[in-house]
Amino acid sequence: MTTAPFTLEGKALDTTELRSGDLLVEGLAVVWDSIDYENEAFVRGSLRETIPTFLSGQAPLLWNHRADLGGIGRVLELEENAEGLRIKARVDAQPIGSALRHIYDAIKRGSHRGASIGGFFRRLGQKIVSARLSEVSITAMAMDPRTYVAATEVKGVRDLRAHSRTTKLRRAEAAVEMLSLKLAAAEFAAAVAEARRA
Repeated sequence: MTTAPFTLEGKALDTTELRSGDLLVEGLAVVWDSIDYENEAFVRGSLRETIPTFLSGQAPLLWNHRADLGGIGRVLELEENAEGLRIKARVDAQPIGSALRHIYDAIKRGSHRGASIGGFFRRLGQKIVSARLSEVSITAMAMDPRTYVAATEVKGVRDLRAHSRTTKLRRAEAAVEMLSLKLAAAEFAAAVAEARRA
């Protein structure tokens, strides 16, 4: 198994396909002091205490924080470093016909390249100062606008420099998608409220 050196800026996952068909993802699930779409930021050291407990438990890797799907793999390593929370996880191979196959394929292709953590967070103002992790998710749209996945091809590693040239475009796309999702959610909430009144 060959893994590309992780050199991209910001929070990201690097994806490698193993012989078993499982995907190995590595990168940053949190970037310290990076303001996300909810106007919050993780403080360096805020996750140190929760990591051992999380890893000694089920350590689930989910798709888009959806526990109802049963998980898409397992988190293998978590470590705080100077940049943020480094993650290494396995995405389980999905046979053709599996309900999760489209998610597996999208992660493998790099279409879904975001990373996010779920749990219970203690905040001081807009800063998250401690947490109890319950899961880590791969997402199509993470709350941190700098999140994207640099995927590798089955035959070898794609040129990561080409990915870094598209970083600004991906960030802009992420911001537009997030605004679209927020608008759709607001419209949906308004329609539900109107239906309840009727």
